[in-house]
Amino acid sequence: MIRFLYPTGSLESVAERIFGELPYDAFLVEWDDIGRDGGFEPIRQLRDGALMVMGIVSTKTPALESEEALLARMHEAAALVGGLERLAISPQCGFASVMVGNEIEADVQWRKLALVSSVADRLWGP
Repeated sequence: MIRFLYPTGSLESVAERIFGELPYDAFLVEWDDIGRDGGFEPIRQLRDGALMVMGIVSTKTPALESEEALLARMHEAAALVGGLERLAISPQCGFASVMVGNEIEADVQWRKLALVSSVADRLWGP
């Protein structure tokens, strides 16, 4: 996995080069904060045969996302890449993505993982 660090803003300026030219089978990208990460538009550059793993469930906050909102975001992304078969859903990063970890109780972490599973079941079947 390649991890790109960027302070704020869209991946648009590098999307063609990264998603369109690099010979990887899957790209795991954090999309939990549209204000910081920009919109989904850069995934238009996803080359044929590659998968975009949409990290849209936050591991930085205990607030549980709405299943309907996650479904809507996945459908928004699917429209940009030509279908859900080119996408996957995941949490945006590990639950301990900083040295001291994020202050999210274990039960909340399990609920977020269950949410990812439930959304995936609704999108692609059990």
